Amino acid sequence: MAWEELFDGSRNSHAGPRSSFVTTVAWNSILLAGFGTFVALLQNVMVRLMPREIFKAALQDGSFATHMPRPTLFLLEHVDTLALGSLLLSVVSLIASIGLLHRRNWARILFMGLLVLCAGYSLAGLFLQRVMIPSFALRVPTDPAMRPVAQQFQQFLGVFQIAILLMSLAFAGLFAWLFYKMGTPGVRDEFANRERLA
Repeated sequence: MAWEELFDGSRNSHAGPRSSFVTTVAWNSILLAGFGTFVALLQNVMVRLMPREIFKAALQDGSFATHMPRPTLFLLEHVDTLALGSLLLSVVSLIASIGLLHRRNWARILFMGLLVLCAGYSLAGLFLQRVMIPSFALRVPTDPAMRPVAQQFQQFLGVFQIAILLMSLAFAGLFAWLFYKMGTPGVRDEFANRERLA
């Protein structure tokens, strides 16, 4: 396949009818996954250039560990694996999005699997915020002179929790709706016709 045909799903003369819904989803996913791949590459470069000795010493410092929530420490301890996993996920998403543009059924199935993963990640964020945010609240100074600041901070945390809740539910709902649409008979037939005519 020529390079100019890679991002042009309409050049295949055997292609059947193509819905604007799938094309729009594919192009948006290509742009997001492409940008995500670029960001993940930068993250991996930064992680590899990080001074390991200083980083490990900070994690092993008891005073530092006691002031950090346990989930945050876990993320910091496994930052290499998480950065690499983010890069692989972005690359897989980009491949699936390009395949979606060309109406490959394997790409549709892979894309639906990624939607389930993303929906689960959004809902898992609700659990993380319930674990991490209270730990920050416990570290608010109890000095009476700092009470106004502490109250404002508590209000900010409350608003932040509500915002995270709404965003997580909205994204999970969006992913669930896309999953449903990708499994509808019309979309399935569109991909099945492409496989038969290929």
